Amino acid sequence: MSEEGLRTRCLIDLNAVAYNLGQIRRKIGPKRFITAVIKADAYGHGMYEVAQTLSQYNNLYFAVVTPDEGIRLRKSQPEIPILLLSCLLPNELDAVVESNCIPSIAHLETAEKLNDLGKKLKRKFPVHVETDTGIGRIGPYYTEAAEFIEKLSAYDHLVVEGLFTHFSGSDDDEPFTLEQIKRFNQVSQKLEEKKISIRFRHTANSAAVLKYPQAYYEMVRPGLILYGLYPNESMIQDISLKQAMTIVSKIVHLRQVPSGYTVSYGRTYVTSKPTLIGVVNVGYRNGYDRLCSNKGEALVHGKRVPIIGRVCMDQLMLDVTDIPGIKMEDEVIFAGRQGEGFISLADIARWSSTINYETACTLGSMTKRFYTR
Repeated sequence: MSEEGLRTRCLIDLNAVAYNLGQIRRKIGPKRFITAVIKADAYGHGMYEVAQTLSQYNNLYFAVVTPDEGIRLRKSQPEIPILLLSCLLPNELDAVVESNCIPSIAHLETAEKLNDLGKKLKRKFPVHVETDTGIGRIGPYYTEAAEFIEKLSAYDHLVVEGLFTHFSGSDDDEPFTLEQIKRFNQVSQKLEEKKISIRFRHTANSAAVLKYPQAYYEMVRPGLILYGLYPNESMIQDISLKQAMTIVSKIVHLRQVPSGYTVSYGRTYVTSKPTLIGVVNVGYRNGYDRLCSNKGEALVHGKRVPIIGRVCMDQLMLDVTDIPGIKMEDEVIFAGRQGEGFISLADIARWSSTINYETACTLGSMTKRFYTR
């Protein structure tokens, strides 16, 4: 079915993605590498399409999490390096060969088997190592990372190309972020003392790209800001971004109800005056969270209108009483811009008590996507 034939659809502006990458480049300078994080289907925006848009730029890596993501991405991106952010398991070596991805190593057992495979294939595998500076996830603890990398460097068919860490609160916890940077620098210092050279060090996620230039090193690793979303609303003044995702639907039914009328399941909303209700085919099957019930808003004719009653599986109701001239099939925007009005994914995340990362992933993965370039 064509875009116009669908009642509800997700529009992805790839020009906005390219614009956002350009803004990041202006921020970090022309020489540093950018690892574009396109895991989770590019945060719901479409991994293949986003990768194709960004692939024209220089000094670029892609990052996904698992080998199966890497295999799928490699089919459409034969040249650009792809980093696997999660640690490689011993039984996933064939996937590294098939995808030609750069694995992250957290286990000496995996390193030994990968080195043996390199001997067999007569090739050297570049690898990255994540050091745990405070997120409590994977990789050697920062006090042990230099020794771990020293052991990896002894393997003839492995090249430790990268060292990285993940910040646990760079969007809102400056003291601990600075502590993580300090710990990461301690690892770098120990490697220097051991005369071990690392081509790429990368710590700066989206928030750190905006707030911590001392964390840029040779490579940065933005994800969320590529899609025009801010890690924290206070960061809006730090960079100009364009939200790439729009969620659009249409009015499918209009109903006039009297004062005192209850709306939707559970009768959680009672009209306080005669009300014109607009019914729209958007619901939690599209990733629009049920927690937005009686809190969320949409744009109709460029004006915000409230969601009334509970969000259903595939329908919800809007109070469109104050929209003059509204009619069947009028466009409704749940995320994005319409006229002078704008609803961000952060707005939806706030109404549903979550973060815009999750909102983007769910809306983008559960609603049919269309692309503009």
